[in-house]
Amino acid sequence: MKTISEEELQAFILKAREKKNLSRATTVPDPLSQLIVDDPTSKGSKRKTPEETARISI
Repeated sequence: MKTISEEELQAFILKAREKKNLSRATTVPDPLSQLIVDDPTSKGSKRKTPEETARISI
């Protein structure tokens, strides 16, 4: 296992932060523009009707 000096550690952290900030700058400016909202009426109902829930098999 290799140990690194304090200066090397600080340089690594600085580079990582710069890289992270750069990736944030290149992301979509408005994340809500990518949001897709499903219309519940377009898929049909998946809930059971009251008749289906009232049936009891003996």
